[in-house]
Amino acid sequence: MKHASYLMAMILVAIVCALAVAPAWADGYAEDAVAEIPVPPVFKLPPAVTPELIVVANDDAVRQGLSDRGYWVVPSIARAVLAAEWGYTIYVTAGTYYENVRLEYMGDLQIIGEQGVLVIADNDQDVFFLQECEDIRIHNIDMVHEIGESPCLHNCIVIWDCQDVLVEYCDLSGCGYIGVEVLGNGNPDNIRVENCAIHDCEVAYYDVADNALRPLNNVIWACAEKEWE
Repeated sequence: MKHASYLMAMILVAIVCALAVAPAWADGYAEDAVAEIPVPPVFKLPPAVTPELIVVANDDAVRQGLSDRGYWVVPSIARAVLAAEWGYTIYVTAGTYYENVRLEYMGDLQIIGEQGVLVIADNDQDVFFLQECEDIRIHNIDMVHEIGESPCLHNCIVIWDCQDVLVEYCDLSGCGYIGVEVLGNGNPDNIRVENCAIHDCEVAYYDVADNALRPLNNVIWACAEKEWE
């Protein structure tokens, strides 16, 4: 009897300790959350001779230096996307990029950000918009809207009729209306959002594609709703 009482007491202590250390986000959602925002793995810039590589740099001196070393360098992510073909890698150097990025009918493409890449779009545009793409990876790109006087009704990232998309180690923040929106009628599938921070949005996730979205280990706070159903 004493053993049973002791065991029950230890179980209660464990529960109290677990509640004490669990992250208490402002929106109350702790599932999919981790104790701190995951640190992305470091990707080094490949050699200039690497085929199918486009480097983005919006600093004139950095761009000139990379160009002198033999790299194909462009000043914006949008311009790199326009130049890229299937199988390309776009490597974005640290900096703040004022643009919205559209990927349409593309595949087998990686967009890799150095630490310190921030993309800011007007609040009447989605920061990233993907349509009918497949096998896309977006890594370590922070997305936010320019805060203005008019209300923001657009999203951090929209994924429309796409398959096999991975968004990882990104910070998606307001005034975005929705952090990640998955749409489409063409059987979108395997949309993974992993190890991201989603905050200061009205809704963190909106998936109208019958469970195409697969979130994992994301930190969510300051969102009115976790999912819009």
